[in-house]
Amino acid sequence: MHCALVYGRMGRLQEAESAHLFTASGPDAKSVAHANLARFYLSQGRWKDAKVQCEHAVEKETFPAKRALRRGQMLVELYQWDREKLLEARDQFILALELQPSFKAAQDSLARLNQMMDSE
Repeated sequence: MHCALVYGRMGRLQEAESAHLFTASGPDAKSVAHANLARFYLSQGRWKDAKVQCEHAVEKETFPAKRALRRGQMLVELYQWDREKLLEARDQFILALELQPSFKAAQDSLARLNQMMDSE
């Protein structure tokens, strides 16, 4: 996973994609591997590929609060200009906090989303 990120930063996009695909392809692939691949695809303007990887990232997450967080994050990344999807993302962050009240990542994501929506 680290190699994929470094290749991407170096502009070696073919190697970055190959490394991301390798990391996300195993039976034990983690949610974060699919999320990173989704972000890579978004950076390349490959929205449909990114959406598929976002769905895999959510499916792979085994902890309910983290799954809600991941779903919310992916909605924000995929649909940053769609108010309805952003409201759905907000609901996911709130769900993550209901499941795990001191979940810092969910608190931070909700705060960033609220700030983003307030500045519209």
